[in-house]
Amino acid sequence: MILEDKHFIKYISNEQIQSAILKLGTEISDMYAAKNPLCIVVLQGAFMFAADLVKHFQYPVEIVFIKIKSYTGTQSGEIIHNENLPDVTNRNVIIIEDIIDTGNTLQYLMKNIKQQSPASVFTIALLQKQIEKPISADRVCFKIADTFVVGYGLDYNEIGRNLKDIWQLAE
Repeated sequence: MILEDKHFIKYISNEQIQSAILKLGTEISDMYAAKNPLCIVVLQGAFMFAADLVKHFQYPVEIVFIKIKSYTGTQSGEIIHNENLPDVTNRNVIIIEDIIDTGNTLQYLMKNIKQQSPASVFTIALLQKQIEKPISADRVCFKIADTFVVGYGLDYNEIGRNLKDIWQLAE
């Protein structure tokens, strides 16, 4: 598949994604039963993952969305965040991320959330690159190589988010 000037090959099928989400969603649902969690979804990339994940929670859940950007094209860069975080004081917080690459976005978010004294913070990511980073998610659906991926919410120059599978940049 070609997006703009880049060629991508299928990497993770939607069937694999949904199977991993079912397993993770059931686990998280059991962990947070009767704890009234607040899910913080990192936009834009995690919207599809979060929507499918929370369907497996067996209780009502509060969901908020925050927009943090750390990519330009295929390169991770400066963190851009222009919104206030919700009040998480004494809340059980679940952070839902699309991908942990350098770990800088998650580290930034954790620092800002922990300043508000939440009851707990649990981090979930659809993907995590297997590279050295300052922080990792508590649960990850797929650990991947250090490659650029698109689809299932992840983009290349704002396109490809709608793809149901995850595609890897061809070398």
